[in-house]
Amino acid sequence: MLIYYIILVTFGICTMLTFPSKENERIKPISQQREENRNFCVVKMCALMALILILIAGLRAYTVGYDTINYFEYFKFKQVYSDNVVYEPLYELINLIVIKAGLPFTFVLLICTTIVIFAFALVINRYSASVSLSFFLLVALGIFGNSFNAVRQYLALAVFLISIRFIIDGKFVLYMLCCVVAFYFHSSAIILFPVYFVRYIKLDLKFIIFSLFAMVTLAFCLGPIVKFVSKLTNFNYYERYFFNDEFKQPISLYYILYSTGMLVVFLLFYAFNKKKSSEMSKVDSKIFNMFLTFFYISVCIRIFGTYSGMFSLVNRFS
Repeated sequence: MLIYYIILVTFGICTMLTFPSKENERIKPISQQREENRNFCVVKMCALMALILILIAGLRAYTVGYDTINYFEYFKFKQVYSDNVVYEPLYELINLIVIKAGLPFTFVLLICTTIVIFAFALVINRYSASVSLSFFLLVALGIFGNSFNAVRQYLALAVFLISIRFIIDGKFVLYMLCCVVAFYFHSSAIILFPVYFVRYIKLDLKFIIFSLFAMVTLAFCLGPIVKFVSKLTNFNYYERYFFNDEFKQPISLYYILYSTGMLVVFLLFYAFNKKKSSEMSKVDSKIFNMFLTFFYISVCIRIFGTYSGMFSLVNRFS
């Protein structure tokens, strides 16, 4: 736990040292921000922060992370029974490569962590106005720590992060190919296929009301859908998320504060978008609206997922 706080403080100091002064505070076109983020010093800082996170997560003990010990036990089992298949094909492939190379399980963690952190670093460097602040939030909000608990799902998430540029550029086929790759890391990535159409959504009151209605409807339909996909892919393991009370968490003070905080942050961003959208270029406004829509959907999934087992399977994508 100490190393977690050390990283948090270090990234926090980097954020304060690199935060723009008041006279430099302004809305920059994303194209200009991309050019500034290609600056050698920024790229170097991004790479250094990413490397630190890769080493911490990749070299962790096998007991760190909810499922890590299970993956380790499966790795040992796979060394003896190499034809046995339990998980999705691409995760199986990583295990197989490491086993054939005669390397320990640590290299499975290193490969998985490198893919995940590389994807986060790529998106941060491409779109963030503050690389150091983004890495700080990556750790402070528990996103990095949660990657210890959901290795395969974070691999699927990494592929999605890389594919965001295809949503922005309107490259439907390439995005769908990425979704297929993500699906073969974790079956729950099936929910990412329709995400492409977020680029056509305008985030307004009508959409918010409609999406809340859709979330409630989905709560009743998601179980049968996953049941069907489980049978289709032979991954019946996931049905337990929908029909087992152990994945349902009672409403707690943390849940109320967390949900309220996320909603407040969304409303602040929404107000900012309403106020500043006229100052942005058409392209930048569209991209900001798309990311804000992602954030809104993530908040909804997070709130539903924290309370109900029905959404717990896709919770980490939020």
